[in-house]
Amino acid sequence: RFAACRMIPSLALSLGFRAALKTEALQQKSVPSKFGSSVRHIVTSLPNDIDERGDDREDCPVCKKYSQGPCGKLFVKWLSCTDKFSGQEADGKTEIHIAKCRSLAEPLAKCLEKEANYYESLDVYAQEDKMMEGDLREAWEKVIQEVENSRTSFAFPSQPPLLEIKPQNRAGMAAFDYTLSNKNNERKVIVLAYVRDSQTRELIAAGSMDDLWEYDGKGILRLSFGPECRSVTAYALYQDEVDRENNDILYRYETNISGS
Repeated sequence: RFAACRMIPSLALSLGFRAALKTEALQQKSVPSKFGSSVRHIVTSLPNDIDERGDDREDCPVCKKYSQGPCGKLFVKWLSCTDKFSGQEADGKTEIHIAKCRSLAEPLAKCLEKEANYYESLDVYAQEDKMMEGDLREAWEKVIQEVENSRTSFAFPSQPPLLEIKPQNRAGMAAFDYTLSNKNNERKVIVLAYVRDSQTRELIAAGSMDDLWEYDGKGILRLSFGPECRSVTAYALYQDEVDRENNDILYRYETNISGS
């Protein structure tokens, strides 16, 4: 991941590191969610910083990743240097830290190249996601219980969600249409979607429209389930595009897991 950094001329090394960190953070987020973080706006007991990966050093998984291990101390020194010498030179084009932090950037590049296998094996995002997943699942369960207690679910009237399951690794995805239309061309817009184990009712994935990962015109949730799961049921709550206050409906679709 730091290959591009090592190819940058030495005077631009530290600028290259900062760009690489930003690129890695964006790449790590470019996957569908299992449990969307928008629930923190619904359940106020959740920490406000769930799934917000900003510039704060303590909450930055990329910074945590490179702050440990054989290059950790050098990385921390380089990062502090770039923070100290932030901004641009008088020409308005060159970052100040490129020259000021060069003495740290060059040995850091060599260290990261030497220890590439070590840092490739670390997945700080996975560690953090695992810790957050329990809180998010619990919060979504509360929200969904309220939805289910006040509504009856119906079979999807037309095209059901696309459920792609890989039994061999107990994972998959659920793809939901953002909008549904009836024969009168009245449109309903998705509010939230979730997936349960059909037998145990365990919540497997959940998210609002804002959490769904958009691909090919559909909103996607990532799935993973245990070896005892034999079938899953996907649910989606849609509301009328015009009358959003009083006209919503909960749809469901069940499918077996092949190879179970």
